[in-house]
Order: sequence, then C-alpha cells, then structure tokens
Amino acid sequence: MDSQPDFLALRSKWPLRLHDPLTAGHDDADRYRPPEGLKEAVDVAMMLGEPLVLTGAPGSGKTQSAKWLAQVLGAEKLLRFDVKSTTLGIDLLYAFDDVARFRDSAASGRDAEAESKPLVRYLRFNALGEGILRAAGPDSVLLTAAGEELDGRAIIAKYRDLLDAAFGRGWSLDRETVRVADLLPDEISLRMPDDDGRQVRVVLIDELDKAPRDTPNDLLVEVETMTFLIAELGLRVKTDRSVRPVVIITTNAEKPLPEPFLRRCAFFDVPPVRGEALVAVLKGALRHREASAAFADEIASVAQLLHDSDDALRRKPGTAEILAWSEVLMRFGASGGLREWASAGPTWLGHSLTALLKHPADQKTGQTIILKWASGDQRARNG
Repeated sequence: MDSQPDFLALRSKWPLRLHDPLTAGHDDADRYRPPEGLKEAVDVAMMLGEPLVLTGAPGSGKTQSAKWLAQVLGAEKLLRFDVKSTTLGIDLLYAFDDVARFRDSAASGRDAEAESKPLVRYLRFNALGEGILRAAGPDSVLLTAAGEELDGRAIIAKYRDLLDAAFGRGWSLDRETVRVADLLPDEISLRMPDDDGRQVRVVLIDELDKAPRDTPNDLLVEVETMTFLIAELGLRVKTDRSVRPVVIITTNAEKPLPEPFLRRCAFFDVPPVRGEALVAVLKGALRHREASAAFADEIASVAQLLHDSDDALRRKPGTAEILAWSEVLMRFGASGGLREWASAGPTWLGHSLTALLKHPADQKTGQTIILKWASGDQRARNG
C-alpha cells in the first residue's frame, strides 16, 4: 500500500487543519510602499474634488493603495465595493430589499393588527452611498426627489404620508427637519464630542471595468455632485464639496471606461514594481522570516529577467504573484540562496512556479529562464 502524501500546508490531520495562508499579511497597509507619483496623483484628485482612477496590471497594488491611503489619512474604516459583472450604478450607493418588503407586506395583509415596517428598515447603504452620507453628516437636511429641503413643519406636513412610509407612522409629529441621521436608525451616535459628525471616508470601487458599460455613466451626477436619490423612499441625500469622500476607482482595463465618466476623474497608471523598489517590498514582506541577505535581491533579479523576456511569456507576473512565489520558495527551502537551490532542485522549482506563472507554456519557459540564470548563463534574458 502506497504511503499517504505529506502536505506542507497541513497543520494537523486529526482534526484536519491548515496553516495560515502564506500571503495572509501581504495586504497590510503598513507594508505598502506607494509608487512614485501616486501620492501626488491622490493630492491632485482631492484638490479637484474628483475620484482617482487607478489602472495597472493585475497584482500591481491598486487595491492595496486605497487601504494605504485610508491609513495615512486617518480616515478610519475603508469603505469598499467589489464590482461584479452584474453591478449597476445604484448598487454602489445602496441596496433595497424588495423581497423582504414583499414578504412582510404579505404577512401584515393576513394580520390586520400587524403594522408595516418603515421602508428605511429595508435599506442598506453600500460604499459610495455610505461615503456620501458620512460626509454629509447626521444633521444634513434631506431633500425630496424634486429637490425641496425637508426643513420646517410646513414642508414636513406637506410630505407627511411619504415620511410616515419611510420612517414609520407618526414619526413626523413635532419634527422640524428630516436629517441624514434618520436614515441610520440603528446608530446610537453619529458624532464624536465637539464635532459636527461629518466624516471623510476613503471609498474604494474595485475593478469597475467588470461592470456593464452603462454602469459608470449611471453615476455621472453622483460622482460630480456627491448627491443621490433613494427612489424607494422618495428622498435625496446631498453633501457639499467642502466635505466629501475620497473615491478611488480601480480598473484592470478589461474594457475602457466611458469618456464622459473619465472626464470627471483624475487618472494614474500604477507602474510595475521593479529593481530596488521590489527589493524593498520583498524585504518588508519577509522581514520576520529567516532568509539570506541576498534572497530578496535574487527574487527581484529573476522577476526582472521574466519581464525582460520579450514575448517569451504569455503573461508577466504581477507584484502580488512575485510576493506569493517568494513565500512558497521559502517554504520549499530556498531562503538560503535561490540560485543554489534552483540549480540543485529543478523539479521543486517547477512546482513553485504554479504560484508565479499562470499558463503551462509560461511555467516551462520560466523554468528554463531561471535555470539559465542560476547556472550563470548570460543568455537567460532571451529565454
């Protein structure tokens, strides 16, 4: 009977447990080193009051840059929305649970004494919507769909039925204004002592190019004015330009964003991390590991070779994949010196490349390039 295989990822078999992922700490904001020009691009976007669109190859650190920005700005929690192929513009702002509302309406219809829930109870704000709400602050006056400020008893009386449906029957009695705080009934306090409650958040809209082409165009007004309508409640939220969220939008350029949308944004292309910058990133990620002094330099040298290999590779590895590969190499025993390890164990080198290169032909070509480099062959650059 064949012996059972050993897996380096296993912590125990009975019960079955795995070690923490090797890359678990790679997205920590304090490990991120922004590329040259990113800080200035963010500054320009904030000065203009515009979102910043970040492009760059997958794994180049676009998402991590938003986490870094939230940390350095002291903006507390990052508000993140991961775009899908079905994402509509309104999804970035809020979600309204029509199914739950229908179910509750049917139940209250069967029970004459049951009271319908206020519509605000079916409302959940997503990243961009919450960012606008927080910037507006709890005391910001809400507007009707037509743009009338709900400030004063006369106008509240005018919209009594709408407000009762939104916030509960009898809610509007003796009210002077309808405020943002009313949209967040479960939050006990929306302000710190001695402030106005307005909070600037960093909003990350990740991989917007996945969405249908009309999605960015559906957000033109919201992005430019930081105003949005909650159609189900018939209410509009508005903040002024002096306090607004910092919006970061990433794209992998799977398809171009519409020109009218881009006109309202600042733009920065995240360059690939190479040379000394990559060495610094590697040393930061591996600083608590036992590795030779040259290990990070060797990884960076190999990464440069792979990227300089003309058209030999179908897809060049990104920074995230290089970091992941370095962790695998250490677990495979290469931390004492990559060149010597690769020469001694080409089979294990091939296994490690499943973390770095994502096509079978690329793995074969990459192994050839790395083995030539390990042997000192000057032709390694050409594969």
